[in-house]
Amino acid sequence: MYFRGIHIITGTGRGVGKTTATAALVAQAMAAGEEPIVVKLAQTGEPEGQGALATIHRLTGCEDLHEFARYPDALPPAFAARRIGAEELDLEETADKLRDLAADGRPVFVEGTGGVLARIANWSVPQLAEELGAKVTIVTAASPGTLNAVELTLEACRARGLEITGIIGGSLSAQPDAVAETIVEQVPIVTGLPVLAWLPEGAEELDREEFLGRAAGWFSGTTTE
Repeated sequence: MYFRGIHIITGTGRGVGKTTATAALVAQAMAAGEEPIVVKLAQTGEPEGQGALATIHRLTGCEDLHEFARYPDALPPAFAARRIGAEELDLEETADKLRDLAADGRPVFVEGTGGVLARIANWSVPQLAEELGAKVTIVTAASPGTLNAVELTLEACRARGLEITGIIGGSLSAQPDAVAETIVEQVPIVTGLPVLAWLPEGAEELDREEFLGRAAGWFSGTTTE
């Protein structure tokens, strides 16, 4: 499964597996013969040469990578920018850049930062998705608080009428405990959305060949326009 056009990957919070989920979607697109483009809106709290795009390149080999902003502090981008007096990303300019990247019909995967309402500037992911008419996938963890976080994230997206493709679980143990088992069972029930995949714990540590070889098995369904 992969998504054509501009597709935004957001999360229920920080550290839930957005980068690995984005890499898995990129792997699906590559397996289908596409040449995907990957955008990280704003990388925070990582030294040069590290972060989401470096991980996606390591896992997939995708070369067409774009980072719109980078800030040294592990804060929501708006506050990280203000802390060092840097320019914040403008919503319309960001949307225009993404439209330009998508102009030739290649799939563009856009990874957000932190949770869905983390401030990129004076805006957050739902405003960008609304501006673009882009579809959104929500990434979450299988840990205490997940069901509440997923429903709050859905409310934020649905309030702007966004189309949500489904849920990706960022990391699931091979031997899930009772909490994780309940989350896996209840997420599609409480959200009314499909669970596109539960990525296995440690997927981000796989080498490229194994990641690409296993990624197809993490998803079900077919290509989505």
